[in-house]
Amino acid sequence: MTIDLNHILMLTWGDNTVQEYFLAFVVFLVVLGGCMLIRQLVTTSIRKALKKKDNLEENALLQAFSALRTPFYVVVSLFLAIGFLNLPEVSRNIIHGLALVVAVFYAIKSLEKVIEFVFEKVKNSHRKRKEEFNPGPYNLLRDILKVVAWAIAVILILRNLGYDISGLLAGLGIGGLAVALALQNVLGDIFSYFSIQFDKPFQVGDFIEVGKESGTVTKIGIKSSRIRTIRGDELVMPNAKLTSVHLRNFQSMEKRRVVFKLHLSEKTPAKKLKEVSTIITQEISRIGEVTFERAHFKEFSDFGLSYEIAFVVNSSQYRAYLATQQKINLALKERFETEGIELVFPAWRKQSLD
Repeated sequence: MTIDLNHILMLTWGDNTVQEYFLAFVVFLVVLGGCMLIRQLVTTSIRKALKKKDNLEENALLQAFSALRTPFYVVVSLFLAIGFLNLPEVSRNIIHGLALVVAVFYAIKSLEKVIEFVFEKVKNSHRKRKEEFNPGPYNLLRDILKVVAWAIAVILILRNLGYDISGLLAGLGIGGLAVALALQNVLGDIFSYFSIQFDKPFQVGDFIEVGKESGTVTKIGIKSSRIRTIRGDELVMPNAKLTSVHLRNFQSMEKRRVVFKLHLSEKTPAKKLKEVSTIITQEISRIGEVTFERAHFKEFSDFGLSYEIAFVVNSSQYRAYLATQQKINLALKERFETEGIELVFPAWRKQSLD
């Protein structure tokens, strides 16, 4: 008894022959095997590259690939295989819907892995630099991104399954707008907090100047930051304001250049005036941690005969600058008294500290 293979292949079950079922099965196996092989090759290649040099992009790609499990590849293979079969519209729609749900599900899982990896990298970088670090806001932003990703996934699935989501989108839009308007200032401060964390215009411990206020940053909160001013009081400033004004950060300075003026009496003889620059040069040059630049008789001002002096303090610390300026002031006052040179001062206006 001989078996007619052609006859068997031409047998029909449903709307497809055995040959068409066999071809679809082969396509399923080939695609599944190819996907698994590509995944293995890619992950192995990335791991080898990471052993040589740690790279953020390659690490993120590895995390994304690791989240794609076997069911994802099975559904992708099945979706491609049924293209070789004549299936009823209902069956085809069910398989297409299943493939869409599984594909979107694993795509979002991969995105979650990448988000978690990136945020963990950011947190580890703070720990390595031994910076004061509050992981709470980062975890909040991470969770918000995940929720947004899943919401987009659900909307995408519903739309592709034929559901009318225009009403849902309109409701979400109106609700989101209402919430945004109600929390406008709060959200502005929160986004400014993340801007400060990522851009780092200043950090805790930095001495900064904002408008007419200056001091040391003691805390960077999610809504506001705290600055210990040179008067000793604590200034609480919204993060949105800190990111919207010109801010000077003195912490990154290696040296501090100082320019100030002295006013001498108009009765000072010209002979003495010629000696003043030399006197100033001598007195400032004697003080350590200072690089003298210049001293010039600049102008005849309303206050008297004005000299402009410039020097560099070889330190970025504000207290070091104040101590150096004090030494210079005392040294010049003593020398001028010895030389019989009279200083004059503009009328001072008393200021009260509220």
